[in-house]
Formats: sequence, C-alpha cells, structure tokens
Amino acid sequence: MNRIYFSNKANLDQFFKEIKGNSKQSWSKISKTLDTTRSMLDNYRKGKLLLPENRFFKLLNFLEDDIRKKHFQALTKERDENWGQVIGGLKAYKINKLSF
Repeated sequence: MNRIYFSNKANLDQFFKEIKGNSKQSWSKISKTLDTTRSMLDNYRKGKLLLPENRFFKLLNFLEDDIRKKHFQALTKERDENWGQVIGGLKAYKINKLSF
C-alpha cells in the first residue's frame, strides 16, 4: 500500500481543516473511523508521518464535494510503502561497506 503526502504544508493543513469542518466530529471519533489512535492521526495532521493510501481515501470520504476531493488528490504525491526501509538500507550500506 502506497503512502500519500502533501508537498506543501499549507495544503496539508487545509485538507485536515476541511475534514474537521465537514465531519463535525472530534478528532478522536475521526481516528476511530480510520481504525487508528488519536496520536497517529495527529502525526498525520502535522506531517510527521505519511498517510497510508487506504486511510487517505477514508479521509476523502469526509469531504462532500467531489470537486474538493479531486482538488486534494491532485495536490498529493505517492511513495512506495517501503521507501523508508530502502533509504535506511542504503545508508547502512554506505556506513558498513566492509560488513556487506
């Protein structure tokens, strides 16, 4: 499953602002809809973690307008699910070339 992210922090903030406004629910209830914890949702909101694709589409369902859904989808980019492991492996190889 790919990871979704916004390249611009302002777009990320606007996305979650509209979700909160349209859902009229607390962040805790929204996190339960996503099958995650409130702290994980906060990490997604702050841009500390990339959104899994399935959770991103669940969040899009909170938006009522299809035009807004397409707008936010156009502002996102994708990465492979293991992109962090690849980067970590390359760095580990550079540090420990002799061990490999």
